[in-house]
Amino acid sequence: MHPAQSKQPGLLASLERAAQRDRASAARYPIPPVLYVPVRESAAGRIAEVRPTREGRRALLAYSALDRLLVHCGDAQPWVLVRLADLEVIMAEQPFDLVAFDPEIPVGFSENGRLV
Repeated sequence: MHPAQSKQPGLLASLERAAQRDRASAARYPIPPVLYVPVRESAAGRIAEVRPTREGRRALLAYSALDRLLVHCGDAQPWVLVRLADLEVIMAEQPFDLVAFDPEIPVGFSENGRLV
């Protein structure tokens, strides 16, 4: 079954409902159709950067433009281009509670042009 056909509302459906509830906010802060997601290499292949927040939630790091990813994560940071509709695929493999759009990375969390 395709994620969009599941009985439980997915992330995309939730985002669409939020945009419908608040058109003014959606107009001021549009969500792009694709996101640049920093990744890291693992034994299983490339995995998206999902980091804990101070509140104990899990945030997927996502950037609305490649230049923002390079500025905040480093110019050697590996990344993938992800369609908004495919965030559910990442969520199924790496559960996260929220998407952190264009986050600034604190000093000490990157080294040699990439996240550590």
